[in-house]
Amino acid sequence: MYGVLFAYTPEVFPAPHRGTGDALASSFNRMMGILAPVIKIVTTSATGAAAPGSSANGSIFVAATLFLVTAVLMVFLPIETAGRAAM
Repeated sequence: MYGVLFAYTPEVFPAPHRGTGDALASSFNRMMGILAPVIKIVTTSATGAAAPGSSANGSIFVAATLFLVTAVLMVFLPIETAGRAAM
């Protein structure tokens, strides 16, 4: 994820807006990092066991699903940084 954040996003934004675009992308990254403990709390009980109606690996499944969604979305990014269309 950090490869995309710090290698791809500077190339996407035009020069006058590059700093703002990078800051927004980095801020969104940090906000999602703050949500990680919240997902763990929601998917487990106070004793650390699985919450009623969920599995003990709920937070792992949430993270894996988000990585898969991100991978699919990366295929559809419209900007090729080398200056030519992808594929």
